[in-house]
Amino acid sequence: MSRRPTGAAHAATVPVLVAILLTVGATRGRAQTPYLDRFLGSEEPVVLTADKVTYDADRDAYRAEGRVELRQGEMFLRAERLLVDMKEMSLSADGDVSLGNREGEIRSPTIHINFNTQRGVIVQGDLVARVGEVNYYLRGEKIEKVGPNHFLITNGWYSTCDCGNDEADWFIEADQIDVTLDGYALVRRGRVYTAGLPVAYVPFGVVPAKITRQTGFLSPRFGWSSDDGYHFGVPFFWAISDNMDATFYTDVYEKRGVKEGFEYRYALSRSTQGQFDLDFIDDQKYGDDRWAIAYEHNQNVARRLYLRNNTNLVSDKDYVIDFPTDITARYDRFLRSNTIFNNLWQNYSANLNFEYFDSLDNEDNSYTWQKLPEVGFDALSRRIGPLPVGFRAGTLLTNFYRPKVLPAEREIETEADLTRSFWYGTAAKRLDVLPEVFVPISFDRYAFLTPSVEWRETFYELPDRPREERYEARHLYTARAHLFTRTERVWPIVRPILKGFKHTLEPGVEYAYTPPAEQDELPIIDGEDRISRENSVTYYLANRAWLRVLPWRGKNRMTVKLADLRISQSFDIYESQRETMPENEDREPFGPIRGDLESTATFGMWLNKVVVRSRLDYDTYSDRVSNFNVLGALGSVNDDTIGVEYRYQLEDDEEFNLQFVNIDYLSAIGRYTLLDFLTFSYLGRYSFLDDTFIERIYGIQFNSLQNCWSLGLQLEKREIPEPEDVYRITLDMTGLVQAGTAF
Repeated sequence: MSRRPTGAAHAATVPVLVAILLTVGATRGRAQTPYLDRFLGSEEPVVLTADKVTYDADRDAYRAEGRVELRQGEMFLRAERLLVDMKEMSLSADGDVSLGNREGEIRSPTIHINFNTQRGVIVQGDLVARVGEVNYYLRGEKIEKVGPNHFLITNGWYSTCDCGNDEADWFIEADQIDVTLDGYALVRRGRVYTAGLPVAYVPFGVVPAKITRQTGFLSPRFGWSSDDGYHFGVPFFWAISDNMDATFYTDVYEKRGVKEGFEYRYALSRSTQGQFDLDFIDDQKYGDDRWAIAYEHNQNVARRLYLRNNTNLVSDKDYVIDFPTDITARYDRFLRSNTIFNNLWQNYSANLNFEYFDSLDNEDNSYTWQKLPEVGFDALSRRIGPLPVGFRAGTLLTNFYRPKVLPAEREIETEADLTRSFWYGTAAKRLDVLPEVFVPISFDRYAFLTPSVEWRETFYELPDRPREERYEARHLYTARAHLFTRTERVWPIVRPILKGFKHTLEPGVEYAYTPPAEQDELPIIDGEDRISRENSVTYYLANRAWLRVLPWRGKNRMTVKLADLRISQSFDIYESQRETMPENEDREPFGPIRGDLESTATFGMWLNKVVVRSRLDYDTYSDRVSNFNVLGALGSVNDDTIGVEYRYQLEDDEEFNLQFVNIDYLSAIGRYTLLDFLTFSYLGRYSFLDDTFIERIYGIQFNSLQNCWSLGLQLEKREIPEPEDVYRITLDMTGLVQAGTAF
């Protein structure tokens, strides 16, 4: 649009829904509030549509009437009448005005804002700020804009309930609310209402009005337990920058003292982020200083070089039990810390790993082996030139270290009646080199054969031994062959839901041979120091079925794995040729019959996930099931879940030639939300060996239909590491206060 050179007032009537383009540069104004962000302060064009638009050249003003909409990017303003004065840098709108973006909205019969003075008036206005899944509602007879993002609300109203004033489960009325968007609302002479009844008078209070991260205090934390007594804390959040923030915790425990905590988070780039946590307490009940450190860092150092760090340290072994939320290792035997450098190429990969284990079973961690460091280099599968031969290789060099040898290990060496006692030590270097050659062969696609040979060269350097016995080596190879054939058929189906069925049958046989090796002189550090001989044949039959479905009201076809069933059994040739002592001892060359089953389905409907996994080992000699695991789970789109897992395992006692049950327990988990109001949850694990529940957690949560509050009740009953009953009560009045008690 061009101006008339005369400078006289000019009126131009615009047809219905004709748009004009206001070309206002960035120097005309700047962002004033989250809801006026970029209005008159951005290079983006401002588009105005209305039934009628007039332009006053003398005042440099635009006036619009009838279904007015002013839009700039995501920002919008709708009204019946609008006046934009470019000289005064002001905006006036009336008639059911709404102004906002996806982060919030202001509604009022009349809005007037002056961008030069940063002041404005909103009459009978409503202000909504959307933060995640929570909406913050602020209302008032008069809302005065007194600065950037700063409002004074007279006779105001505040709540997070997604409903009207009369229906809100809780709200605050106040004579005045001084609110800074992206900050806090200061309430003066306020009254708290629940279920429509006044329950508290607040002469002065603070409630959040945040849209983005900002420095300030978080909701206070309350609690009580029989071990700790009462505890209270007010976390403080520090928004250091756009890519860094921190949280400071000061929790006062009645029986333990003051516990300080610190969390620091950073995201230096898309490929570099991490978090550092530190907790400290001069524990009056424990009688000593206690602390926990957790640090995680992930970084893409260079194009193909990655760094991953995970550090977990505690002052004592009981820390994970007394403060389980600081370090998640309540049922673990070790705290594991490691730093890994990984470099990837197209056909190779290299790893450098520093690994530290902190034993939670022994007070003295000097007996625990550490890997400082471990270096690996792998050549990925590839063809050797033009030959139909594949090659892959792995190399692993590990430096083991620990200061002491367990007394029990010395006793084992003595009872073994060795000529020299070198099975266990304090230091060792082990180098494993594993090259493998394989030849995939296809017989006109009716049968497939893949023979392979893997060499395993292991070298040790043992500083504990005399110089002449410091170096040991082991030379092994393993020959394998895999032969199978596969048939499949697809049946098209024309049904409202079913669209196709596919069945695959795969019989096969696998052979593996590893000769016996001399290993008595080698140390014992982990399971890689003793490689068992092998001469076995495994035959199997795989039966797979898929279903192609188009769910009701669905647009995309999906594949359902009805069943992936594999039945297999091994035959040990060494065992079939073993000399028996005494002579009436039977050989047992056949391994257990093993069955593996998996079924999975994902649907675009209420029941969106089905998973079944199972394994069963049947020992034909003892006529017993030696191993049985089954897992079944159902999930829905609203997070309803039900799952069951059963585990059973027999252990062989070779000394007495007996079998005993080592694992026998049933686990169950469930979560169900009834009418969006009640959520029931359960987690339990029952041990059939002890004839008792190892762990049970019952929970019920009442949820406000208007997203106002939630009340949770939980009972935790545990037998490990010691019998313990914990009752938890938590109350969350969204946007107002969070409190909890455990006893």
